[in-house]
Amino acid sequence: GKYPPLVSKELFDIVQEVSKRYNKPQKAVKKKFAYRGLLTCAKCGCAITAEIHKGKYVYYHCTGFKECENKKNYVREEVLDDKFAEIVRNIYIPEKLLELVKESLLESHKEELEYHQNKTQTLKNQKKKLKERLHKLYIDKLDGKINEDMYDELSWQWEKEIEDINEALERHERADFNYLSRGIYILELANKAYSLYKKRNRLERAKLLNILLSNCLLDGENLYPVYRKPFDLLAKQATYPNWGG
Repeated sequence: GKYPPLVSKELFDIVQEVSKRYNKPQKAVKKKFAYRGLLTCAKCGCAITAEIHKGKYVYYHCTGFKECENKKNYVREEVLDDKFAEIVRNIYIPEKLLELVKESLLESHKEELEYHQNKTQTLKNQKKKLKERLHKLYIDKLDGKINEDMYDELSWQWEKEIEDINEALERHERADFNYLSRGIYILELANKAYSLYKKRNRLERAKLLNILLSNCLLDGENLYPVYRKPFDLLAKQATYPNWGG
């Protein structure tokens, strides 16, 4: 009113704007349900969702978009912990077999390297010959030994062959030689999967399950896993020890 303002109108407006910005109501943090996205209803094929009861108990159930009877079947998260643990336990490869498979991978890797090296060298030799032909063709044209039409036809043909060879060389250069390390990693993961699962929290367990499983069907409290390759073979080996001979 009667007294001179302590701050300018401009400064007052700036402070009000900043105050509004920092005093916005905070959005509620959305809880991450560890096993959501890993499960599908065995009855109707809909997704399995999760919700909290009494502020702390997590239950999973079918979304029920198709009026599925499993919508009323609530499964506690602790029950799923144990069910998933059994599924992970099935993925196991004995130490003796692990060493045999490693040796087989090493031998396969050696053969793969030799194949790519031989093919690459063959392609390079072909490319060299074609370049020599093109050079000689150009000299013959300059010397008048061949006419322009013949030069154009042959040069186009050989340049096209060189392009094809370059593409083939690129494919061999891009060949994936990391399958050896990935293969050994998968085998060692199979040996340690269960102990890793037991030591991790739920969100970390879900990450491990995403590596091992492509989906899991939930029917009541029963879980039916769909393993990713090659863990499906390791799980089958664990379930049927004599499978595969």
